[in-house]
Parts: sequence; structure tokens; C-alpha cells
Amino acid sequence: MGATMAGRYGTISHVIRTARPRQWVKNVLVMVPGLFGGAVFEPRAALALGLAFAAFCLAASGVYFVNDVRDAEQDRQHDNKRFRPVAAGTLSPASALVAGGCLLTGALGLGFAAGAGPVIALYIAISLAYCMVLRDVLGVDLVAVASGFPLRVIAGAQAVGTPAPFWLLVAVFTGALFVVAGKRYSEAVVFGELRARIRPTLARYRAPQLRGILLATAVASVASYALGAAASYDRDGKVFLALSLIPYTLVLVRYAIAVKQARGSNPGHVLRGDRVLQLLGVVWFCLFAIRTLA
Repeated sequence: MGATMAGRYGTISHVIRTARPRQWVKNVLVMVPGLFGGAVFEPRAALALGLAFAAFCLAASGVYFVNDVRDAEQDRQHDNKRFRPVAAGTLSPASALVAGGCLLTGALGLGFAAGAGPVIALYIAISLAYCMVLRDVLGVDLVAVASGFPLRVIAGAQAVGTPAPFWLLVAVFTGALFVVAGKRYSEAVVFGELRARIRPTLARYRAPQLRGILLATAVASVASYALGAAASYDRDGKVFLALSLIPYTLVLVRYAIAVKQARGSNPGHVLRGDRVLQLLGVVWFCLFAIRTLA
């Protein structure tokens, strides 16, 4: 009896690890449209945003299960990923696929309940296509990963029934592309000659190419945010969104330093370990929120 219970708890633990709940923080982007328009303080809108947030959490985790089954062989050659339950053999591929399928189904259900079902479905389709095919297509792999971030914003906008500002979508997409390119750059530096075995496309990227993408996306993200902030100030005279450009830009600069030091291979780890980045994020959020309340 004790062994059976231990086995069940062990399986649950492996499922939770594979779901990677630490990664759910990126789904907070769903809340941005509600915060921007003030709808987040209305009970119905807040409920819809909560459902959309939960839908993205389930969708992202469901894709992780599929990804880990497909990547099990490669993950076993990675210093850290070899400890993932599927790669380590503590969670069977069949169990992982069943769990992933349940999570993806639940994500679609919650997405339609929130009024953002088509966006959730599109996110799942792109993510699965990335796992199976797109990650091996140079350039497209970066865009496929980055596209998930503006989709979160669009889902939040649909949940509250207001369109997301175009400048915000551009800023989020180019900012996400900046982070993804930085991740590839850091991986190429860290893994060196082993990079092709870890991720086939890494061997085909060149450092100057990735540095060019980093520069272009950083400039585009800051420029689009600045234009949106300026338009908002001209329209309502509130300076808080314009001021939020400062911490937003500093976040990109700070992350660029992490990439230069080859620490960008795990963006989540960088965020959790960098107190300055966290402080800048809090300042940005406060200014963004005050703009809504003022």
C-alpha cells in the first residue's frame, strides 16, 4: 500500500515538473489589455481574464508534454534537460502524451469560455507545429516562438471585448523576438561544438546574424512603445505611460547585458535571479497601472 501511494505521488510530481508551472509567469501578458483599459477592475472582465490566463497555462504546459516526448533523445545529451522526467525515464511517453492531451483539451474549453477560444487554438497549433517542424526552419523558429506573446495580449483583449493597441502588439512581438534571439545566441556560445546535437538550427545561425536581429528588434520594440506612449499622452495628457518607457527600455538593456555574458539561454532563470530586472518590472507595472487609475 505504501509503495503504491509513493508511486502515485511520484507520478504526480513528475507530471507537475513536466508542466513547468514556473513558466506560467509569461501568461501575465493576458492581463495587460484589461489593465490598459481598466476592465481588469470589473468583475466579469476579471473573470474572463482569469479564464484566459488559466487557458494559456494549460495550453503551454500541454505543449511541454508533447515537446518532451519528441525531444527525449536530445534532452538526454543536455546537462540540465536530461533530468526532465520523460528524458530520465521516470515518466513514460504514453503517460506524458495523455497528460498533454488532457491539458490541451482543457485549455480549449477554458479559452472558449473566456471568449478567446480561436486565439488559444491558434497558439496551440503554432506551438505544436514548432515542436514538430518549424523549429528546424531557420528564422521561422524564432518567429514561431515569439508569436505566442502577442497572442497572449490578443487573447486578453478578446476576453475583455476591447481591441489591443497595435503599437502594444508590435512592442510585445519585437520584444519577444529580442529575447528569443538572445536565447539562441547564448545557447550557441554555451554549447559550442555541441550546439548542433542540442538544437540542429543552432549550428546554422551565425553570431553576426543573431546580433543584428538583437539590435533590430530592440530598436523596433522601444520605438513602437515610444510611439504608443506619445500618442497616449497627446490624447489624454497622462504622463505615466510615457514614463513607463524608461523601465521598459532598461529591461531590454539589462537583458542584453545578460545575453552578452551568455546568460540568456534560460530567460526564466535570468529573470528569477536578477533583482534589478525584477525591480524594473515592478516599476513598469506600477506606472502602467497608475496610468489606468489616474
